[in-house]
Amino acid sequence: VWPLAGEGLFRYGFKDDVVEGHLAAAWFFEEMFQLACLGHLLAIDEDRSGLCRRGHNFNTLRDMGAEHRQNRAAEASAGGGLRLSTPRARVESAASALDVLLLVGLEPNVVALKSLLRNRQCPLRLHILSVEPLHNETLASDNWVREVLMHGESSSEGLEVSWHGLRDTLLANTARQFGPLLKPVCRAGLESSAACTLLSARLAPHAWIPSETSMLAALDLSFPERGPLILGDICQIRDIPLQQLSQAIFFAPRHLEHARWDVTAFSPDVLLMNLTAMRGSTMTELLGGFASFIASVAGATAAEAVRAAVAAWLWVLHETASPQLEPLPASWWFVPYEPWLYDLDWGTLLTDPGVRALWPGIFQMRAYPGVEAGGVLRLFCPPNAHVVPAALLLGLETSRQRQTYAAWWRKLIQQCGRHINVLSLQWERA
Repeated sequence: VWPLAGEGLFRYGFKDDVVEGHLAAAWFFEEMFQLACLGHLLAIDEDRSGLCRRGHNFNTLRDMGAEHRQNRAAEASAGGGLRLSTPRARVESAASALDVLLLVGLEPNVVALKSLLRNRQCPLRLHILSVEPLHNETLASDNWVREVLMHGESSSEGLEVSWHGLRDTLLANTARQFGPLLKPVCRAGLESSAACTLLSARLAPHAWIPSETSMLAALDLSFPERGPLILGDICQIRDIPLQQLSQAIFFAPRHLEHARWDVTAFSPDVLLMNLTAMRGSTMTELLGGFASFIASVAGATAAEAVRAAVAAWLWVLHETASPQLEPLPASWWFVPYEPWLYDLDWGTLLTDPGVRALWPGIFQMRAYPGVEAGGVLRLFCPPNAHVVPAALLLGLETSRQRQTYAAWWRKLIQQCGRHINVLSLQWERA
């Protein structure tokens, strides 16, 4: 399999760091060898104490990778390379500013907000909406947000900030205006008036966001355990409709861990909304089928219930083949997925003494194959070789299915080797 490493290197990314690519390919194929060896020994029920328990190759690759990244960091420092915290060039005109709706809660999500601000390459108009239905809601979640904006590492240059709470008059008027379309859902699953107001604010932002706003990126930061970690420039998201030649109104990313089984589920954590198109449509055209398709939604809090409702609405748009919805590229909501590992029953495998002696150490050393020096993360698509361990461990009858699946995965993603823009910190499935 080693001659295939070069093919994997340039087909699946790493073109700007050859050493990193070779190290990632070498690690991948070493894992393939170990898993295939393990599957063979388990299949013939032989002693597992020999070849499949060696781990020195992983140690060598780990040390080589650490040395390479250290050298890269030293070279970047000596050459004055750009750091994430380096102030960006001054933008001459605010006309290029991107409007961003930030849903924030009481629990700080400093990582998400800092990553958003640090990697932006254009001015931002932040519309900060507290999802907490409190009397002083505009103050409850302001503290940590203001702390980041005022004292964070990123420059506040090119930032305009407006603050909104669920009891704002403008949002209350929005809820009253569009309530008839949403009330059946509110009665079924969203018990508080605050939740209904939040749902109206999320689904009808054109009614309260300033009229000069054309495209709006909406980021849900109210669940810190989910992230997201913004690794790319959020300003690039507004170019997607032009790149896709799309006239859609809503753009949302798919959950890849569902997509792997050809099940479509959209994440409401990152949305791009065409407010110009929304203003040219009636709310009946936009949301007329909302209540009839969604009988009820549930959630322990208003934010959880609204998130579930928005996710359900995106699913409805997809199931009805609505031209209003287009998927965002996979790089805009990514969780590390490696089929050669995740398809295996590790709970059972780790009961074997040989597996238990080697693989916990490998998991502690390993990194996602798309990680490069300098903190760059790429979407890594596995070579067809990943079918071998699963076929040996789970049965040869699955080999053809998994071989087809490996090729289908690359076709589905269509972004192998590209930089990840948004990294989710939580899996959707158990």
